[in-house]
Amino acid sequence: MLIHRNPTVTSTAGCDGSVRSADGFSSRLPSAMAPIRRILVATDFESSQPALDRAVDLAEELGAHLTIMHAYELSSYYDAVAAFSNAETVPQAERVARERLEETMSAIRTTLPQASAVLCRGAPWQQILAAAVETRADLVVVGTHGRRGVSHVLLGSVAEKVIRSSLVPVLSVRDPCASRDVHNGCDWSSRGRPGL
Repeated sequence: MLIHRNPTVTSTAGCDGSVRSADGFSSRLPSAMAPIRRILVATDFESSQPALDRAVDLAEELGAHLTIMHAYELSSYYDAVAAFSNAETVPQAERVARERLEETMSAIRTTLPQASAVLCRGAPWQQILAAAVETRADLVVVGTHGRRGVSHVLLGSVAEKVIRSSLVPVLSVRDPCASRDVHNGCDWSSRGRPGL
């Protein structure tokens, strides 16, 4: 399991070269950006598919190493049940997550044989940040639902927390299929774009 030490963030850098300091002021960095050699992409095995597709495309185009990570979190209720009973809740959740990650990896290894995987237990946004540090990622790719208003306030956003706290650039990829206007399957990878 990866451990997050919750670093104090004094500034965050965006992919466009802008820097936002803790006091909220923005500035521009020089246009030269360090080469991207290591990409970390977080997957939830559902709505993050466009982000996963984009990360695979980027890794292939840039010749970068790709690490796919999944973080699963059990509620405190399940933790308590597992602690006071013989329930197999935690091992079962880990087994299911590991199987899903292995399925994802087998599909990706046809394109990127050197890709690796990380499975973590804990709050996804914290585990993504910890994995970015541990893998020395040059870029983090996350999916977003694009929620707004009350649903965003109530549900929060893993992507937003990662973007606000990451010390490396973060590319957020919105799931176009999550929109109220789209009701069909979407393939936004480079393999799916020619038909658009």
